[in-house]
Amino acid sequence: MKNLLIRTLTGIFLIVLIVGAILLGELSFAILIATLFLLGTRELMQIHSCKPDLKTILIALSGVMLIAASYLINTDLLKPEWIILPPALYLAAFMLSFLNKGGPGRATIRFNLLSFFWLSVPLSMYLSLGWFENKNEYHYTLPLLIICLLWINDTFAYLIGSLFGKHKMTPILSPGKTWEGFFGGLLITVLAGWISFKITNSYTVGIWIIISITTVVFGFLGDISESKIKRIYKIKNSGSLLPGHGGILDRFDSLLLAAPAVFIVILIVNAIA
Repeated sequence: MKNLLIRTLTGIFLIVLIVGAILLGELSFAILIATLFLLGTRELMQIHSCKPDLKTILIALSGVMLIAASYLINTDLLKPEWIILPPALYLAAFMLSFLNKGGPGRATIRFNLLSFFWLSVPLSMYLSLGWFENKNEYHYTLPLLIICLLWINDTFAYLIGSLFGKHKMTPILSPGKTWEGFFGGLLITVLAGWISFKITNSYTVGIWIIISITTVVFGFLGDISESKIKRIYKIKNSGSLLPGHGGILDRFDSLLLAAPAVFIVILIVNAIA
């Protein structure tokens, strides 16, 4: 009972924090994204037993710079060409790790790749969704609704799976996930996508259905990806920052693949329109 209460209170705190940061405006949203990246990178360092030396600091710095550049470019405070700088710094830091005797170990290489491509790139894309409806100003609609769709899917997939689940999807990586829960969550999320269409009227109902399905499918893949990492290193949670939930990566793993997938979908839609 106590654990359930702690988990519930932590969940409410996270919802208020995330929703509040998105609604308050572009700067608070950008600060939230940068904070999530830094906390996630810290967990990756612990998982991969990486020391905070010059190379890891530069890797983390390149990720923060990418998020900052995305914010500054979207707010017209920086020219788009500056987006090249963060990947260049990342590449230099990555190559620096090969100068050590024997080169970097597998754990170091995994950390280098995951910190930039699995954390900073997807989070930068998620941040940029705030300017997709109108390039001239920030709108909270898309970032808020995407995270809400993920939460809705997670909640109802768990509830339906707990009540009716019999057929496991990935018995080894995530034994608790069932096909019944997956499709139940998908159905409710598509319904939530239709409600999003009725509330916003920003895209057609068909596009919102595609967005909803994309969010569910790639959110699931993001969850499984993190489960694979934890299985490799034989750990239960990525961290202990969030009581009852584990670490930052445990809570936001679905977003890390769902955000870039939705980003690409809406980019295509906007280009066609």
